[in-house]
This record gives sequence, structure tokens and C-alpha cells, in this order.
Amino acid sequence: MKEVALSTSPKAAAIEDSFIIDSSEIEDDIPRNGHGEETTIFRMESNCVLVPFSYGNFDPSETESFVYAYESIIGLWLRAWFLSKIVDFPILPLSKMDGNFPIHGFYNHMDVLLPLCLKSLILRCCSLLPQSPSSRSHIILDNSHMEVFFPLVGVLASCLMGEANSGDDSDSSLKVALSSTDTVLDFLIGIATIIHPQQLAEMLVKFFEVLREGELTILEIEIKWTHESVQRVRCSRQIRLRAVERLSTIGSFLAINFPCKYGEWKRSPKQNKRKWTNQSQGNESENALATMQKEGKLERLPKSGWLSDLLVNESLLICSLSCEVFVTEAIAHIETKHQKVTGSAVKTLLDQTRGSLTKRDILLFQSIGLHAITCVHELIIRRHAMDSRFQTEQCRSRIASLFVKPLLEKSTSSVRWLARMESTHKIRSLWLVCFVYILQEAPEVVLRSTFRVYCLPEKEFAIHRIIRLLRLSSSTFQCLVDASTIGDNALDPTLLPWLLQESFNSICASIILIIDECTSTIMEYSREGRRMAQGTVDLLLQILTVPQSAVTHLRTVGGALQALDKFGIQLFLEVAGDNLQHWIRVMLTLMNSISLSVRSIAVDFVISLLGETYAKRGSIVDVGTVFATVLPEVVAREIALYSVGGLINIFSDIEQIVWPLRRAFGDIEDANPLDDDRIDPQLSPLLSIFCHSCQAVIDGVVVELQLRHPELIIVGTKISMNEKVSRVFDADEESLFEAANHFSAESSPMQRLRWLNTLKQLHESKGQWIEAAETLMLCASTISDSLLHLKHVWTPSEFVLWNDSKRSLWLDTIGQDLDSPGQGNSQVMDFASGFLQPEVLFGEKSRWSTFGKLAQPNVEGMCNQLVVVAKEAIASYLKEKGNEEFAFSRLQSLIGVVMVVVDEHSSFTLNQSYQVSTLVRTQLAEEAAALRKASASLNSEMTEVAKKLLFVTESETQNLKVSQGNTKKAAQMLLRSNYYVRVTLSGIKPKHFIENTSIPTYFEWGNPCIFRVPESVIVAAIGSKLPPTDLTEKICVTFGNPLREALGLDSESLVFRFKKNVEENKDELDSVTYLDISMVHQDIASLDMPLDKCRLDSLDSKRFLYRKQTNPPDKEDKEQPAVNLLTMNGLKSCLVELTVARSFPCALSRQRTILTSEFMEGSA
Repeated sequence: MKEVALSTSPKAAAIEDSFIIDSSEIEDDIPRNGHGEETTIFRMESNCVLVPFSYGNFDPSETESFVYAYESIIGLWLRAWFLSKIVDFPILPLSKMDGNFPIHGFYNHMDVLLPLCLKSLILRCCSLLPQSPSSRSHIILDNSHMEVFFPLVGVLASCLMGEANSGDDSDSSLKVALSSTDTVLDFLIGIATIIHPQQLAEMLVKFFEVLREGELTILEIEIKWTHESVQRVRCSRQIRLRAVERLSTIGSFLAINFPCKYGEWKRSPKQNKRKWTNQSQGNESENALATMQKEGKLERLPKSGWLSDLLVNESLLICSLSCEVFVTEAIAHIETKHQKVTGSAVKTLLDQTRGSLTKRDILLFQSIGLHAITCVHELIIRRHAMDSRFQTEQCRSRIASLFVKPLLEKSTSSVRWLARMESTHKIRSLWLVCFVYILQEAPEVVLRSTFRVYCLPEKEFAIHRIIRLLRLSSSTFQCLVDASTIGDNALDPTLLPWLLQESFNSICASIILIIDECTSTIMEYSREGRRMAQGTVDLLLQILTVPQSAVTHLRTVGGALQALDKFGIQLFLEVAGDNLQHWIRVMLTLMNSISLSVRSIAVDFVISLLGETYAKRGSIVDVGTVFATVLPEVVAREIALYSVGGLINIFSDIEQIVWPLRRAFGDIEDANPLDDDRIDPQLSPLLSIFCHSCQAVIDGVVVELQLRHPELIIVGTKISMNEKVSRVFDADEESLFEAANHFSAESSPMQRLRWLNTLKQLHESKGQWIEAAETLMLCASTISDSLLHLKHVWTPSEFVLWNDSKRSLWLDTIGQDLDSPGQGNSQVMDFASGFLQPEVLFGEKSRWSTFGKLAQPNVEGMCNQLVVVAKEAIASYLKEKGNEEFAFSRLQSLIGVVMVVVDEHSSFTLNQSYQVSTLVRTQLAEEAAALRKASASLNSEMTEVAKKLLFVTESETQNLKVSQGNTKKAAQMLLRSNYYVRVTLSGIKPKHFIENTSIPTYFEWGNPCIFRVPESVIVAAIGSKLPPTDLTEKICVTFGNPLREALGLDSESLVFRFKKNVEENKDELDSVTYLDISMVHQDIASLDMPLDKCRLDSLDSKRFLYRKQTNPPDKEDKEQPAVNLLTMNGLKSCLVELTVARSFPCALSRQRTILTSEFMEGSA
């Protein structure tokens, strides 16, 4: 017992229910030792009266009489105990004390003796205290009193344990012991009203220590469970929990805890960076702490929060030990069952525990654990946090501060057992609710100081366990999304929406605080800093996957931005690792949010990610590839979720759903280096290319859905196409081609093949077989270029938090209102994963590996795919007449590339044959065989094409002689040529070209486009009996009719011009749309010849010619005097050459003109 240092203080207050408001005033004027030495002092000593024991020190061997009744009763009681030679309060059943132990008699009548002692003590104290009604004082018992009360409390505790373990019926014995416990607690609570709280604290500590000794001797020495040991542990914990229940409900609970008052947290001024010109000796924070400790501040007793610390620690210790028992037993039984199934001889945890608990015992420990955490949640925290007297913000924070230390310490030490429970387990739920309450209500300065200490090695870097607790909280509180997911949880379903938002807001605020407060400290330990960054990044990703309010999303993405800034892009990318694709999935989902604030902060994160990546690596290719790879899955998932919600009825609804995402990419593209220092001036054009590619990928998803019409079914809902909306002018081919070109054959061959395959399907749906064949040849070229780089190809994986309902409890709420088993999350993700990589590339069985990743391509599979693609391309070429030469030329080039690959692989195999293992040599040999087999198959195919080409050449020579005067033969010769037309739109723009939220149009207004005319149009033009009579004009009319109908304009608003040598007039009306179509030629010799008299060249060409007439003299163009001058000099016409980007034929059926050149002709 510490000596009491008496002092006087001008301020003091009594302990009462409202004392929480007044206790803060005592903190200001506490006397200090003049020499700066630390001194302990009882609180409120100026109003306390020291009560001495009647006859000095208590000696059990003496027989003198006592003045007061309580002294006599307690003295005789203790003499009986010590004379029985019982030492250290042994835990013995009371049945063994009968007869030989007179202490039993005192214990049997304590329901009379203890109240009598209490009344005697109170009467004595009342006679010593001032009689003034306004005076509220307390008694300080001297050391002799404490030497009596200490053994008394120990004797009572040991007797309670003895009574609980007596008798054959354990339940009835425990029930009687709990009733006796109430009697003991009534005595302790009674004296708490008059003696000083510090002395009460020492008695309670002794009381719980003796009760705890019963089970600690079992758990510390050996893990062996018998009926007696289980009963003993049960009794100890139940009696302690009964004490917690009674002590936590006393009226002055908050007052006698002396909660401190805290001011607002203020950020300390930023210190200069350490360098050789600015040095300091030692650790400044430690020096400052040492200085504060030497200032001579008094240690006031009892310490603030003494009772809350005692009760919370005791309850959580019981809960943790109980959880450890039933969780360990559950794991042991699982291991044993697995051992029986697999026949493994590994020693299981059940063998190590040397004894097994019955199912009844496991349920017993589970019940005790639930009882303990319920006491903390309901009686200690919730009861006092919801006290109507203390609901101001300051009072709530002071109350929460009482529980910060015990809750955080016990939570960090018990995190491994909480992690092994199910997410919705009652114990885990209630524990984490208490944990999150502390994070939400406790003063920020307390949390910051605690987290800062947890970053030090002295605390074993406990901050990692805090982050793990936050992650467990995120998993548990996902059940709050809907009442159907709460399961057997102990939370109130009526509070779900409020609890969901508040819990996740608190988690986000806490992780932001940890990042801000702990990063600078823990980064001094590189390994621990990396570990904290890993935990933080994973936690933020988990929170972002849960449906939340806009406020929570803003906080979480704000935390992600802070993590990116504090950790740096290099560490962020390293710890994110393969999860970077999941981060991008989540950010893309947020970019499609209908909330402008959420969309804006998601765009801000993407800009920061790309900007810092470029600043660190000088390129955004890798990150951009991940974006474009997972974007189709995200878009398809968004569409599927809207479909399950019943928001999609027609196809135009799909286009509106992805509009926020399109707008978000537009915002990224608009990022200006002059306004945003994250954007390097050289990054700006790369961002533009990146955003265009992402827009093209979104277009590609829409096109793939269009290709499924009329069988378009999205998660059980059939979608009808809006027939009123024409899609003739959509840049579908251009978007798919741009999406494919975003990926390289060396690093992302499967993604490139995925979009080229869609482009091929689009051409086939339009009957454009040459373009389909050219696209297939691009696929073959991609495969051949990737064969030597397949080991380094990155493949995406499925997002577990979007697929596993055990890890994301809210997934089961998707489609639950529809009462349809075919419209749940599994169907949504099946639909979405089909867009990540279509089954047509590898097939359903080989798409996914065992680790949830898309199957890694191998040389053998790619070689087989190469042969299949090449054969399909040749077949597509031959579906239109006159393309045998194209097929032969393209196949010959492909074989040349494949032979180079075979040679390089053979050279590599030869160099590595003596440096690698047998398994690798076998694999290299198999790859070489697959390459040679593919080469042989391609050569065989080229032989067949060569035979067809020879036959066609001989037949064509004969047909040229026979076609003179033979209309049928002449028509067949016409079909053996490729024809191109020039299409120009000018005048007033229709609405579709002004405002369009879907796929953009491929036309550049007023700029001509070159189209390859498919064979079906030529056949229709030849067989047409309608005017005009000229074949060239017939082809233009037949080709232009679908375009004219797609414009949807009447004859007064649309002028369709298809004559030869047509040229736009400068006198065009502003209220009319002009559609101009004319034939263009690859060879100047064929300009003035009829189509049936010449055969147009079918070789590759980027340049196309047509002749336009100069303006006649009566329509002189004042803006072009040079042309008029040439006309006056006899130059009658102008030869125009149009140049496109790619040589026709190619994978596109049309291209915009990028260069126009004019050449004058005439007699001058």
C-alpha cells in the first residue's frame, strides 16, 4: 500500500453522477513537489478524512477486542482463516471445509455479517465527516484498514470459487455461488460510496486476481480439458462476469473513472528535412517525452479510467480466452476430419491439446464468450454512451476516451481469433462494433497518440493488427447492406442503413488517420513500412467494392489518394501487385457512378495514378494496358447490374448506362498541364490516346451486344433493338480497330485477338468478306509475332470480391427482390466475364486456370490457332471473286514471318540445350515441333491457293475472249474487280451528327470517305432494271440508298447526287443536306473507260483518282480566280487524287481522306 501524501487544493468536488462535467476542473490546480520529483496523490484529498484502525496494525495472532463491530467481525473472520493454516487463498470446494474449517461458518452467514460490517463502517465514517448538508467528503482508510480488507476480499473470492465447485450438480452450485457473489458485490459497492476510489480500486483488483487464479493455473501449465477443469474455468469466468455486470451499472460509474478533458488536435509545424546542414542529436520525440516526465507532474490516484480499464480488460480477456478454446477446437476437428479423408499422418492440433472438448463444452465456451462481449457492448459502452445526461460532443468523446486503451490493447491481442470466426458471428460482430465505436467517438488526439505508439518496435508494431481489425470490420459490416445478409448476427436490423454508413465512415476516417500519423514513423523500418502499405491498400480496395453512399466513397477514394501520396507510386504499385487490375476495376466502376462527386474523385485518382506512373517510369503503357483489358468486363457488369434492376428495356438504355463512364474519360482527356501539376506536358498527348482507346473499347462492348441481336439476352432479360435508330453511320469498325491496335502482339496478344475477332464478326454480318479475311490475317500476324514472347504475356484474373459471396456478403443481395434464381450475382459475373476474354479464343474449359486467372497462352495452342485462323482467312478471301492473288500474297508473307520465328526458336533451343533441365529441354522440343507443324500446314495451304490461282488465271484468259458480246460473261468479269466510291456529306447536319451519346459517326463532315464496294452491291447494281442506265451511276445509287435511308430526311431536306464527276457547288443551300457519291479509280488509265471495257487493278493502293469539271464561265467562283484563269486558257478539267492512311483492301471497309491533291488537265 502506497503512503498517502496529503495536500491542499483550492478546487475539489465530490463523486456523483454528474461529476464527469466537474472533474475536469480538478486537473488544472494540482500541487507539485517543489523539487520536481514525482509524487503520488489521492484525488480530492482536501475533502477527505483519514480513518485509523482502532488498535494499530492488525495481527491475527493477538486476541485483543475491537471497538467497532466491523473490526470485530472481520478480525475474527480472518483469524479463523489464518488459524486454519490456509495460505494464498486456495480454491477448494467448500464441501472439503466442513468441520475442520471454521471459516465455513462465517461464509455461510455472510449475507448477515457483510451488511452488518458495512453499516458499522458507514456509521463510524458518518461520525467523522462534517455534518454540513452541502459538504460531500470521502474517507481514506489507513494502511491497517487495508491490511484487513485485502485478505477479506481474497477470502471472499476464494470462498465463492469453492462454493461454485462444490456439489455434484455444477449448475445449481454455480447458481448459488452467483447469488453469494451478489452479496459480496453489494458490500463492495456499498463501501464504494464512502471510501476513496483508489482504495476501492485496489480491493477490486485483488478480488479479480484471486478469481482469475483458478483458471490461469490450468491454462498456463497445460492444455488438458477434463470435466473438472471445464467446470472450474466456467465458474471463474461466470463469477467475474457477474462482478462486471454489477460494477458497470453503478450510478457513479462515469464519475469515479475521472474522464479527462481533451482539446482539439492541431498539426505540429512541419520540420525541415534532415540534411547535413540541419542535424540533431538523438530522437527529438523521445527527448521531449523525457523532458515532460521530469517536469514533476503528480500522479493522481486513481488514474483516469481505472474502473473502465479493469472491467473492459476482464470481460475481453474472458471473451478472448473463450474464443480461443472453441475456435481452436473447431480447427482441430476440421484437421482431424481432413486427416481421415486424405490419410495424412501429420500431427493435428487436436492431438497436441491432449484432450478433446465435447460439443456441449464448446457451446458452453461460446456462450461465455458471447456473455462477456455483451457485457462490454451493452452494459459498459452502450449504457454510458447513450446516457441522456451526457450527450454533448465533448462529453461523448470523454466517455469514449475511457475505453480506448483497454479495447485497443485487447483487440490487437485477440485479432487472430476474431479472424478465424465467420464474418457474421455474434461475438465478432459485437466486438468490432465496440472497436468501431472507439474509432468514431474517441478524441482524435488520443487515437493519434495511440497509433503513433503502435508504430514503434516496443509495441511490436501493433499498427498492423489495427489495420487487420479494420479489415475484419469491413468484412463483418458488409452484412449491413441488407437485412437478408445479416444472418444470425446480433445487430438490430432496423438500424442497418445508419450502421452501414457510420461504420464504414469510421473505418475510412481511421485508415486516413493511420496513414497520416504513422507513415513517417514506420517508414524508418522499411519492412514494416511495406507491410503497413500492403495492409492499407488491401483494406481500401475491400471497402471500395462494397455498395456505399457517396460520402463513404469520397472518404475511401480520398484515403487512396492519401496512400498514393504518402507511400509513393513505386511502393503503391509494388504492394498492389496483381491487385492493380482490381483497383482499376473498382475505379472504373466509380467513374460510371451517377454521383458527380464520386465520379470526379475517381477521375482525380486515375489522373494521379497515371501522372505519377509517368513521372516515375516515363510511360503509362503497362497501366494503360490493364485499364483497357479489364474495361470490357466492368462495362458488361454495369450493364448486367442495371438489367437485373429492371432499368434496361431497349438497346438505347444500354448506351445511356455507360455515358457517365464516357464523360469521365473525357474529363481525364481534358486534364490540362497548365492547371494540374500532376500532368506532364509530354503526358498530355499520351492521355488523349489512352482515353480514345478506352472510348473505343466501350464502343466495342456495345458492338458485341449489337452482334447478338436478335437473341440479345442480358441476365435473363431479353433486350429489343430500337428500329427507329439507324446505326449505318456508327464508327463501329473504326472503334474495334482502334481497340485492337491499343494492344501489342508481344505483351497482350489475347486482348488484341479478342477485338480483331469481334471486328471479323462485324464484317461477316455486313457481308464484307475481304475485310473479314484481312482481319483474320491480322490475327494470324498477331499470333506469329507473339510466339517468342508468350512467357511474358500478362493475363487478367477474376476479382474474388466480385465473385465470392463468402468474402463479400453483400453479393447475395443482387437480384434478391426478383425471386428469380437466374438473376443473381453468379449470372451477372458469368455475363461480365464473357467480355473479359470471349470463349471463342480458347473455349470454356481452358479459359480459367486453377488460380482464377485466364489461361496462359502456350506455343502449341497458339500454333493450332494460327493454322485455323489462316485457313479461315483464305476461305473468306475466296468468298468474293477475283481475290485469289490477295490470298496468295498475304499467306506468303505470313509464312515468311513464321519461318523467321522457327529459326529464332531453333537458335534459342540450341544455345540453351546444355544450360537447362530435362523438363525445359522437353518443353522446348515440343514447342519446336508445334512450330514446324504449323509451318508445314501453312505451306500446304499455300500450295492449294497457288493451284486455285493458276486455274483462275487460265480461266480468266479464256473469259476475256468469250466475253465480247456475252453479257453474262461480262458480268462475271466485272465481279472479279474491286470497286471504290467516294462519299461526302455536306450542308446542314442532321441531329444524329450533332448530338450522339452512343458510338460516334465515322464521317468527318465535308471531308470525303473512300469505301470499298462489296460484291453484293455490284451484283444488285448489275441486275437492277431501274434508272440510271450507266453502270457506274447504278453502283453509286445502289451503294448510296442505305445511306440515304439512314439519314431519315425527306426529299426536300436531302439532295442525293450520284452523277459522274460530281463536285460540290459553292451555292449549296444552308438548309439542305447533300449526299454525294461517285466512283474513284486506282489507275488513271481507267478513268474514262466504261467498267465493262476495263478491269480495275486489284493490288493494294492508298491513292484514288477521279476527275472533276472546272466551274463553267457563267458560274465563276470569285474565291478561286486561279481556276477561272486556267479555264480561260483551255484547261477543261481537274484530276483529283485522294490519299487514305491504309492501303485498300484492309481490315476497314472505309477510310477518311487525309490528303487531297489536284492536277489540272487540258490543251494549254
